[in-house]
Amino acid sequence: MNVIATYLAVVGGAAAGAQVARGAVRGAARLARGDAKGALAEAAGGLAAPVASAARQLAGLAEDVRRAAADLTLQRGSTESAATTAGPNGPPRRRRSPAAAAHSAA
Repeated sequence: MNVIATYLAVVGGAAAGAQVARGAVRGAARLARGDAKGALAEAAGGLAAPVASAARQLAGLAEDVRRAAADLTLQRGSTESAATTAGPNGPPRRRRSPAAAAHSAA
């Protein structure tokens, strides 16, 4: 597990660092042209890029989980137990025979 955690930290850090560096480079280019506001916007965008990227990836993961759960639910269709197909008040009740009903009424 240590290898996976190290891999994720290194690769994730490199990707996030590259996004921030791109924003810094774009900001420096705008600053060199005399656009201080644009430079600040590019730098801020570079800092926000890893957060936006993580949010997109997490949204994609949530959608994958939702689809997988829906697929599993559809596959269970014919093998569901009676408890899961019962109505809102629980499983259906058994009807008493007319003879038992007459006996209890007497």
